[in-house]
Amino acid sequence: MSAFICNQYHINVMLSGLPERTQKHIFLNEKTYEFSKVEDMQELGQILVNENYRSVNHRYNEENTPEIFVFQRNLKRYFKPVEVLKAVHCYQYQSCETDDWENSIAADLCDAITSRVSSRLPGYEDAAWEIQVPQQ
Repeated sequence: MSAFICNQYHINVMLSGLPERTQKHIFLNEKTYEFSKVEDMQELGQILVNENYRSVNHRYNEENTPEIFVFQRNLKRYFKPVEVLKAVHCYQYQSCETDDWENSIAADLCDAITSRVSSRLPGYEDAAWEIQVPQQ
């Protein structure tokens, strides 16, 4: 398995999946992050960057220093929910090299993004909440 460092635009696209109409924040690792606060979004992005570097450094036995993340609210275009999900999946693949990845804040953040974005997929609202046994 190979791994690489995801670029900052990629991380910003992932973060674009967090805000929802009804939820203006996320609670991770005993801290509330407000989506309207640039410094909170910067911190979330830095968490993702740091974990990505930690994974790649672990994989290749390197000691590269994570770059400083710069949050961008305006991404020049709208990204469809499926594009955001694919970006998250790519990131997870690049960042899962350590033994404790699943217990990391970055993994929790990816789960939160995935959950929020999944509900925006076309057809989600129309799909049954509970799948019933078909009538004979």
